[in-house]
Amino acid sequence: MKEFRRLLDAGEFPNTSRILEEKATQIAAEWTRRVLASEPSWWGRQAISKTSGGGGGFLIRKVPGGFQVYYANKGKYNYLAVIQKGRGSYDMKPGLLASPRARSGKNGRYIIVPFTKDKKGKKIGPSSEINSVITKVGSKKEPNADGKTVVRNKYGPYRKDPGMTGKGNIFASEQKNKNGSVSRSFVKFVIVTENSQGFFYPAIKAQNHRRHIMKSVNKAMKSEAVKKAIGTDAKRLISRMIKNSNK
Repeated sequence: MKEFRRLLDAGEFPNTSRILEEKATQIAAEWTRRVLASEPSWWGRQAISKTSGGGGGFLIRKVPGGFQVYYANKGKYNYLAVIQKGRGSYDMKPGLLASPRARSGKNGRYIIVPFTKDKKGKKIGPSSEINSVITKVGSKKEPNADGKTVVRNKYGPYRKDPGMTGKGNIFASEQKNKNGSVSRSFVKFVIVTENSQGFFYPAIKAQNHRRHIMKSVNKAMKSEAVKKAIGTDAKRLISRMIKNSNK
């Protein structure tokens, strides 16, 4: 096996190398699909995301004797590890109140949290208790609970359309598009204080995708395509060695 790897790395098994890279690409794609199908879906999307803070997804690199599919593990959190091993439920309140976005009031620290989805993960939609319409018009600098300056969104005058109550904590948010049209979404603002209850992030069950991936790897390595490529390359190499020995 060691000699085979040496010959492969030396370029003596070109067809085998090509097939192995194809198989690695397929494995990376399968792993990506499985992670994106994880629950909660946000963790899967973050694990694959290549944007700032995302995990970076799965990459392929040449290693001695073949190719390796590996997780980039970029950003602050190892999203894949959480999906793989699972995690218990935890209280989000301490983290929220320690955030630089927290404010200070007469009853202590508090933070205003905007929610665009309900507890079931569905987008918040119109209801009978829409307060009013809000439109972001810029930003402003304000001191946070620790006295440090932070930048917060600045909203224009609230507008009550027909049917809106002016009460409650659900607002219609309007955004102007480049083509001049206006799109509307709905947001629920919740104030979290030391006395708030129920801010627990649900447990994430272990989703051992690696076990399924390893089965696919073993299947790929035993495939007819790999066997045929090795046979073709070995036959060509032996033929060349025989010709060289007769010179």
